[in-house]
Amino acid sequence: MLRPKRYLALSVIFAIIAIAPILSMLFAQLLSNSLTCVVNERGDTPCILFNYDITMILVGFYVSGWVALLTLPIAGCVSGWFYLSYLKLKSKS
Repeated sequence: MLRPKRYLALSVIFAIIAIAPILSMLFAQLLSNSLTCVVNERGDTPCILFNYDITMILVGFYVSGWVALLTLPIAGCVSGWFYLSYLKLKSKS
């Protein structure tokens, strides 16, 4: 059996995994807006940053937002389970 602090750490780790695709999609959107280029699933315009074209990197970040359909429910439930286990063990001590 794990110590209570391990349950809390695992809860935080799984919560980060759950929201990581959404954060990467938001990062791509903010960066493309600041570079005044269009990035989406239909098409894109060249995005130049420090003399490099980062269009396909931004497209990868943007499309990874669809992974949130899997990570939010699965990793979110696991995170909630670890947090509830943490609270249960903490109340016993």
